[in-house]
Formats: sequence, structure tokens, C-alpha cells
Amino acid sequence: MGRKGENNPVFKEGVIPKIQDTIKRKYKEGVKMGFQNLQKVANKISYKKEACENCGSKKNLKVHHIDANQSNHLWTNLECLCNSCYIYKHYQPYMTIGKKFTFEAAHQLENCPPCDRLHGHSYQLEVILGGRLNKQGMVKDFKEVKRIVEENVISKLDHYFINDILTSSTAENILVWIFRQLNTKIKGLKRVSLSETASSVATIEDKDFLNMLGE
Repeated sequence: MGRKGENNPVFKEGVIPKIQDTIKRKYKEGVKMGFQNLQKVANKISYKKEACENCGSKKNLKVHHIDANQSNHLWTNLECLCNSCYIYKHYQPYMTIGKKFTFEAAHQLENCPPCDRLHGHSYQLEVILGGRLNKQGMVKDFKEVKRIVEENVISKLDHYFINDILTSSTAENILVWIFRQLNTKIKGLKRVSLSETASSVATIEDKDFLNMLGE
């Protein structure tokens, strides 16, 4: 597998960003042949971990695509597993789980009467993630999902004026902001939905994540 650790030149400071920038630049220039494989390599390099994220073993580590989509190289879809956990997961069923949250916040939309007047909503947020069952019989501990979302989203929005964070505080823009807060924090992210009223909802799904991040 080539040289390891400090002897491997790809792990030297500044090398990984250059690799990724080159891949993205060539893709934008129309050089798309082999892009998915190159992007996969670049993300695996930058995703280097020291131990299995499931059991903590430091032996026989490999990068696993959580949703089995080999072209989905989002950080949220990659996890480092030892060979034992890697094999175990591949024999387990894939399923999705979700957690719902509520927060109160005020906002106003410029040039969009009557919403240009200061007002508030009781927002409903739903976070869906997927994966294969681990040895504890879970996709992800619900308590851990709650902790991550509350720390990175709810605590920053609940009872705040959203326009202090986003100039255009539409449900769609708020949802993009929420996704970006969660993108590097929670694994297996599949769908995020935000309702500002009982009849109005905005949704981002995993198939849109790569395009939205410019991947």
C-alpha cells in the first residue's frame, strides 16, 4: 500500500489540499474521466484516522462508505473501521433512523411582505441518518444524535434573531446553514428537513449534498 506515516509524502503539510484542489480544478475544466476515483483517493487520504471508529482497534484499518455508494465521498459518508468491524457491518441490514427537534426563533424577510415585518416561528427540524447496525445493534445512539444537533444547531438558533446569522433567513437558507453545521459532525447524514409552519417545509437529501458543497 506504499509508504506509511511520516515517510509517505502525501501526508506532508500542504500536500493533501493541493491534491484536492487539482482534482476539483480539472473537473471544472471538463477533465471528468476518472474524477470519481481520484476524488475517492483524495478524500480517503484526508480522512486518515488512527483507530477504528467502532471499536478503537489500530490494526488493519480501512475506509468504509456508510451507504455503500462508492461515489459518495462526503465526510459524513466515510468511516474508518478495522477489518473485523468492516466485515461485521457488511452482513448487517442497512436502515435509517431520525430525530426531531423544535426551536423558536425570530426573523424577517426583506421585500417579502408581510414577512418583511419582524415575526417568529416554531421551527420543526428533522435529521435522518442511515447506516448498517453496529455490534450494539444501533445505527447511531439517539442520545448522541441529540447531543450533536443541540450543540451545533439548536443552541445557536433557539430564541435568537436569525437575521444576525443569515442576511436572507428563508427556510431554505436556514436549512443550508443547518446542513453545513452538521456536515462534519454526524455520520451517515441522509436527509435534513425544516418546517417553519405546519404546511411549509424545506428538505435537503444526500443526493444533493455533493453538489451543494461543490464536490
